[in-house]
Amino acid sequence: MNDQQLMNLFHFDESELNANRNGTLTARQLEDLKAGDASANLFSRNVGIALIVGALIGIAILFPKLSFDASLFGLAGCLAPILIGAFFLRIGLRKSNFTLTKAEGKANIVIENEHSATLKRRVSKYVLHVGDASFEIEPEAAGVIMQGEKYAVYYVYETDKIISIENIEQKQ
Repeated sequence: MNDQQLMNLFHFDESELNANRNGTLTARQLEDLKAGDASANLFSRNVGIALIVGALIGIAILFPKLSFDASLFGLAGCLAPILIGAFFLRIGLRKSNFTLTKAEGKANIVIENEHSATLKRRVSKYVLHVGDASFEIEPEAAGVIMQGEKYAVYYVYETDKIISIENIEQKQ
């Protein structure tokens, strides 16, 4: 295993690793995180708006045609999509913080098998445990990270996304 393989798998370079060692994200890392976050926020905003608008259209169409009792029932039925829409809208409008965090310790890679109801088959996922932190990793990374050796993993606290990783046992 060498550092270059880790750099290729986790998409970082030596200057980014040095910045992460010093507790900071580089401009490129921050830009990548914001781009991914913006896409998720856009989706949440759109879902929220669609639910609220759909419920309001439902209210506007149904209310004039219903009796008082049916109108109350219809209003209650439209309240749920409005509340759920407001929840999605709030998520979509939040401003994300990206806190760089470090986990250090011996690498322990575990393969977890789960049944996927969507795929209707068993699915294996690779989980890297370092210190008190756990990260889902690609199978290729499991072949590069040496079981039992000491690593420093720099990751975003809010998402558990690995930003950079290094084998510190080899450097000691």
